Amino acid sequence: MMRLFLCYFFLTVFPFFTIAQSSDKKKIEQVILESEHLSDTSQLWAFFDQQIKILPNFQKDLLKRVHKVRIAQLNAQNTGQTDPLSTVLMKEANEDYPQEGDKGVQAWLQTQAGFYFYSFSHYDQALPYFVKARRIMDNFPKDKSNLSLIGETYMKNAFFASTINDDVQVIPYLQTALDYTPKTSKNYGTILTAMGMHYFRQGLFDDAMEYHQKSISSALSINDSVRYAKALGEIAQIHKVRKEYDEAEKLLEEDIAISKRHRDERNTMFAQILLGKLYLLQNNITSAKKTLNEANAFAESKSYLKSYEFQIAEVLLQIAQLENDSMRELDLWRKLKDLEAILMNTDGDVAVRRVNMQAQRERFDYQLQLEKSKLQQETLKKITFGIVAVLSVLGLILSYIAQKRKLKFRESEYQKKVISLQLDKSNSEKKLMETHNSLIAYQTYLLEKNEQISSLENEIKMIASSSSFNLEKNHRSLKSLLESHLMTDDNWFTFKNAFIREDYPTYKNLLEQFPGITESALRIELIQALGLNNAETARILGITVDAVKKSKQRLRKKSEVY
Repeated sequence: MMRLFLCYFFLTVFPFFTIAQSSDKKKIEQVILESEHLSDTSQLWAFFDQQIKILPNFQKDLLKRVHKVRIAQLNAQNTGQTDPLSTVLMKEANEDYPQEGDKGVQAWLQTQAGFYFYSFSHYDQALPYFVKARRIMDNFPKDKSNLSLIGETYMKNAFFASTINDDVQVIPYLQTALDYTPKTSKNYGTILTAMGMHYFRQGLFDDAMEYHQKSISSALSINDSVRYAKALGEIAQIHKVRKEYDEAEKLLEEDIAISKRHRDERNTMFAQILLGKLYLLQNNITSAKKTLNEANAFAESKSYLKSYEFQIAEVLLQIAQLENDSMRELDLWRKLKDLEAILMNTDGDVAVRRVNMQAQRERFDYQLQLEKSKLQQETLKKITFGIVAVLSVLGLILSYIAQKRKLKFRESEYQKKVISLQLDKSNSEKKLMETHNSLIAYQTYLLEKNEQISSLENEIKMIASSSSFNLEKNHRSLKSLLESHLMTDDNWFTFKNAFIREDYPTYKNLLEQFPGITESALRIELIQALGLNNAETARILGITVDAVKKSKQRLRKKSEVY
């Protein structure tokens, strides 16, 4: 009799229960999607109160959590910044999530909290939420029960992964987001644009163009003018790289016109920054200043856009220097210094934060591996018999391994030496950044570089006459590291600006003493102004000591003529 009852239960009641669960998931997703379009707090309260009454008890908790997320998002949207109330609501929405709760909703909740902080550039606070969302995403089944939620979750996690340069995850996440996002959704075009931007950053311009064209088609099919404008702006970037400046300018102007028409001030600012840089590239100083000043007006109005304000100020500084506008140049130097302090006091120095985020990301990857190892245990049981077979094969290749050990040992020692020298270089650069590129720090930094270059030259000479010669010949790691120590144009620009900022009288005196001094000669003079001798200067610049001496001799002869 009991067997008959159990058969009846699984044939009738259990299928009904499964269908009901699927229906409940669809209902939760429907409520989440409908709540996106409510822009008034009282409307949100009324909407969720009504939905909570009609949903079953085990879904009420989830809906209350979604309600908190929506209230926090609306509040942040109205204030234009993170605030204590929204932060608390996001935290409460994710606390003590029920074990039996839907994993798709759980990943969505964590992602929304992470994206709330990410939207206002608080990446350090966003990271823990994205970490938890990613763990859930790696384990829940990708069925069609939470179609839009999965698509949005993967899309926003891809945006964050791209920001912290976790490039391995970007395309897989975006592809999954694309698979689970309806083509009628605005997010579909957003994902296509993001894929194009990623390929552009990788230098794959043809692939980037393909996805931006797809984004345009998607935007036109659903009449999404803002997405269309953003795609035009991204395509303009590709034309700019290809030196097709007229086409790039036309697309950016159209991007700005559409964005202004639809009052998308943030995208207007992005496009104006790109257009201002393009004008400057074409030496159209007047248009560049006008466009960048318009972008700056919006950037200054939002506290979380200080990094863009800093970026704009850097370009305006270049213009002031080109126009020999010393007063404007001085004002911009002061502004950059103030912005640098603000960024450091709010979100921390950009470079340092990237290092910290990288460290956290490595810990995050390690934690993920621990989680995955639990799932792999079952798989390992299944391949045990295969391992036994492999062991017999290993016996045949032991002699081969023995021959390779010496080579591996030499390679290991070589890599250790390379890593040690790379670490010395990184530590020197880190100390320089921590002191905000002061001249005193530069003096120490350049002297340390001399020691490191000398050490590298000795290592290369020793390896040339050793059994590890082929390793360096094939890898060129030491040679590449040696070349990376030399002062590049970007390094020179940063050093020169630091010198001007801290010791402008010396810089001015050099220009007056040696009219028409070349940049290469100026490099030698400024470096030696910090106390470095001819040999040390030559090492930093990658030239001979004789070249340094001749440069100084030419300067002295010119000064006598003047």
